[in-house]
Amino acid sequence: LGGKVNMGLTTFRNLWREVCPHIKFLPPRSDVCPNCEKLLDGIKDARGVENKLEATQTFQEHLNHVQTERGGYNTCVQEARQEMEGRSIPVPSTTPVAPCSSNLKKVHLTFDYSQCCTIPHHSSQVGPLYFLNPRKIQLFGVAFEGAYKQLNFLVDENESLGKGPNSVLSMLDHALHISGLGESEVNMHADNCSGENKNRFTMAYLSWRTMNGLHQKINLHMQVAYHGKCLVDAGFGVVKKLYRRSDVDTLYQLRDVVDTPASSKAVLYDGPEGWVWRD
Repeated sequence: LGGKVNMGLTTFRNLWREVCPHIKFLPPRSDVCPNCEKLLDGIKDARGVENKLEATQTFQEHLNHVQTERGGYNTCVQEARQEMEGRSIPVPSTTPVAPCSSNLKKVHLTFDYSQCCTIPHHSSQVGPLYFLNPRKIQLFGVAFEGAYKQLNFLVDENESLGKGPNSVLSMLDHALHISGLGESEVNMHADNCSGENKNRFTMAYLSWRTMNGLHQKINLHMQVAYHGKCLVDAGFGVVKKLYRRSDVDTLYQLRDVVDTPASSKAVLYDGPEGWVWRD
């Protein structure tokens, strides 16, 4: 009309990405760093050139610290994958590899909790189900990043000890027991959370492993709070994507969903590979 050419939505989106790729909607984020937000607000509210420069420098120092920690994490992952090239990867078993039986010294793993899964869950949810109190299943993952595999522990409501050091260390110990590669040295990355990982219980457990000859050396790294996205989170993302598109009514159906990706292995408390809660 009036000499104007109508444009389809797909064409508009393609042109927008090509001409203005720097302008986009803010994507959903689960973890927003409060320190970053506070420093950015300080830059906006600063009065005068000197105050602006000082606030900008403080923010830049924070970003440099984050980048340094991220570089160390990426180096650990790269070295672990290079060391595993050409080696056979054992599957989780009740007859595990003997500790310190190989010359692996760059093995790297990360461990963390994911958001709970709820059951029953239907991809096409019936309206009244929304108002029911669903059954919560905790999901705890241990990723052996050099071996491209991840153990996902499914913990039912009546089996949980909460998200404290006892539960974290019990599942971490079991993962090292059934999926260890016989490594003598290991690097670990964990979330910077004092209630789960950054405490004296974790340090005591890792010291116990070295004193009993289960490892010769363990390096525990804590990533910067709210900047700790790693490959275990990527594994959770793959599982959650399948979970959202699946109909799950029982814990065992959820186990089947978690077992679907080739790199993922589900572990149940009452299954053949179940673990023991340690206090």
